[in-house]
Amino acid sequence: MSESTIGSCTRIGDGTKIDFPWSSSIIGSAVAIGSRCKLSAGAIDDGVKMGDDVTLQYCRRILRLSRIESGVTMGAVYIGTKTVIGRGSAIGAILSDDVLIGNHVRVGENTIVRPGVMIPHNWEIPSNTIVNPHPDRPIIIPRTS
Repeated sequence: MSESTIGSCTRIGDGTKIDFPWSSSIIGSAVAIGSRCKLSAGAIDDGVKMGDDVTLQYCRRILRLSRIESGVTMGAVYIGTKTVIGRGSAIGAILSDDVLIGNHVRVGENTIVRPGVMIPHNWEIPSNTIVNPHPDRPIIIPRTS
């Protein structure tokens, strides 16, 4: 049976709650997690930065050097290297199809990424949009509310 681990030089803010849903969950080294976060994650790689009030619900993996800004909620998500998720965005859903976000992706503020979406490497998703799944490429529409 594996153990869950938290790497060296990792900072976890006040009031943050961490639940390791799998026996081999890992938070890497030099990770910064803000205050009042609720994390249920399989793996958060080295150098990931998270703002305050972030909620991860059964997040699969966040690869190294990615940044999750404050107020983000994520479900079953796999996030690539050096990806930025903007403030107040909602990505995926718990108990649903995974969301796969490639490397070097920037998701704008207040964006909703629906379950089943696959965002290719090096994409930029504008703020205040909704991203729907499609077999060929994600469909991005303006968010009206």
